[in-house]
Amino acid sequence: MSIDANKQIVREWVRRWNAGDADGLGKLYSDKEFSWRISGLSPVSKVYSKSEIVELIRTTFARPMSKPHLVEIRHLTAEDDRVSMEFIGRAEFADGTQFVNYYHTLFFIRDSKIVKGRAYLDTWVAAGSQMRLPETDDA
Repeated sequence: MSIDANKQIVREWVRRWNAGDADGLGKLYSDKEFSWRISGLSPVSKVYSKSEIVELIRTTFARPMSKPHLVEIRHLTAEDDRVSMEFIGRAEFADGTQFVNYYHTLFFIRDSKIVKGRAYLDTWVAAGSQMRLPETDDA
């Protein structure tokens, strides 16, 4: 695929994210091979499978918000099979609490599908906000 085609896939990822379309995002991910790493040291930092990351996205979209979590692209750069996106994510929860985080994500694209993602963000902001994963009784 061309660099422009790869960038278009990432722009489509942003469009689907901003539309709150978790299933549509999942369709952009490869079924054959896929991993998404959220880097950092907080409880949300780990390598996710396709089903795990789609569920995390679905959980994020399900949070009660007066303004949904939207992505604003700052920079989009591509080379070979990689697209690098720097962006800001903003949301407002139903109680008026503001959420702002700064991200860099590196997308790896093969055969018109995202096969790997590497997300860099302040994971403690995400873990400490209402965006965090729900607590479980699994101890």
